[in-house]
Amino acid sequence: MSTDKTKYLKWIQSTLRTVQKPGRYIGNELGTTIKDPQKVKVKVALAFPDTYEIGMSYIGFKVLYNIINNIPYASAERVFAPWIDMEECMKKDNVALMSLENYIPLREFDIVGFTLQYEMSYTNILNMLALGRIEIKSENRWKTSPFVVGGGPNAFNPEPLWEFFDFFVIGDGEEVIPQLIDTLKEWKETGAERKVFIKEISKFQGIYVPKFYKVYYFKDGTIKSIDPVENSVIPVKKSIVKDIETVPYPTITPIPWIESVHDRGSVEIFRGCNRGCRFCSAGFIYRPVRERSMDTIIHLVDEILRHSGYSDISLTSLSSGDYTNIVPLVRELLSRYKDKHISISLPSLRMDSFSVELAEMISSLKKTGFTFAPEAATQRLRNVINKTITDKDIWDSITAVL
Repeated sequence: MSTDKTKYLKWIQSTLRTVQKPGRYIGNELGTTIKDPQKVKVKVALAFPDTYEIGMSYIGFKVLYNIINNIPYASAERVFAPWIDMEECMKKDNVALMSLENYIPLREFDIVGFTLQYEMSYTNILNMLALGRIEIKSENRWKTSPFVVGGGPNAFNPEPLWEFFDFFVIGDGEEVIPQLIDTLKEWKETGAERKVFIKEISKFQGIYVPKFYKVYYFKDGTIKSIDPVENSVIPVKKSIVKDIETVPYPTITPIPWIESVHDRGSVEIFRGCNRGCRFCSAGFIYRPVRERSMDTIIHLVDEILRHSGYSDISLTSLSSGDYTNIVPLVRELLSRYKDKHISISLPSLRMDSFSVELAEMISSLKKTGFTFAPEAATQRLRNVINKTITDKDIWDSITAVL
């Protein structure tokens, strides 16, 4: 064990007594993957710019954690934003922000990848970079600095953060992330300049490098035009996994020490949405619709329950009721686990895809609440925003759950 790690462990042991929810900072949960930092060639910090219990609920975080750690020469470790009390202790004692797996300072990773889920977290990103002793602006980073990467839904509008990130991953990450890691490994072995790696990955579909584009603005701050430099590609097309059956989905993941916001197992049953509600960016970002087969979903549920001990499984998507075989799937899962008291949750149910049969099945093992979103009070307004449910749909759905 290194001297720095030993010092940090002594510090954290004494500090945990003084902060709220010390379980946020312990690490080493059941299901954690811990590799020897000396035996891997590429170290990735998966950074979620919010607290532990929020970040541990995010499926995308777990997907990338699983994919990267399945690469023999790479490791992924988790970093979350500390709460105010812990941050004060870190500043007072001059302690850098570290990962949960091996207590590695953020600045010692090769890649620090931030999940861009919502705009309110942007200031947390800058704060985490400062706490991790990483240069805030990308132009000030040296060859030994980590590459700071942004991904997730808000990466589709990267311009507000362009000064702070070396590059962005636009779209699905399951296939492009292994390419990035492989290229980074080769770049480290050559000892070439930082720009060589950036230039090479800019050729990948779904990679946007801000410094390779010149952005012009109108007086009101909106974008006037974007011109590529250094032979960069424009427009940058998002990375798309064409068949989600072919990409791995995590069934063994770290089980939080404390209750997370979504304290249950989750299976993504399909990705995308074809509804086109005009207020919903996710409906356009995650297109096209790609479903997992019913057999695959059942297998994933089996494995997650076997490795986690959860008593609730969430079948997640942007509109779970639109899954082609949703009624047979729910019926099979409830029958399969009726003696084990496993409940099934269906978030994001649309009122026009709801049915009496589905309502009865969901509530058969566990009393639950239902949340419906008509979005607008009149049919005319619903039509304007392309929310095509009718008054009859609303009343039929309400009647179904009474």
